[in-house]
Amino acid sequence: MAAAPANDQMAETWSREFLKAAKTGDFGPLLELIREDAVLISDGGGKVRAAINPILSRARVIAFWQGIQAKGTLQGDWVPTRINGETGLVHYRDGKVVHIIMFEGDAQGRIRRFYLVSNPDKLIGAPPPGHK
Repeated sequence: MAAAPANDQMAETWSREFLKAAKTGDFGPLLELIREDAVLISDGGGKVRAAINPILSRARVIAFWQGIQAKGTLQGDWVPTRINGETGLVHYRDGKVVHIIMFEGDAQGRIRRFYLVSNPDKLIGAPPPGHK
């Protein structure tokens, strides 16, 4: 089954729930929006820490997010942004872009893939802090 492009309303809901979870550590509401067979793909480009292999299953994806949230990795400013025509999140810390997160959904409005980009070479084109 082909991936359904995220419509703005779905992507805004996913972003909102992700931001709440990143801030509070409560991933329960986000968990309900993720497919059982979800995948998280991380790209650090060998320059920053990232998961080497895709993270498979809702339980493991949530465990990944909970783990990095507990370490403070998700602290900073998160801004919903259009990236390649889709709604995503740009994470800023100390005035620098540190992550971009994109979501891919299914026809039922659930998240089937997370893309976490941390590779500094790929973050160069991200909007600067404070953009509108």
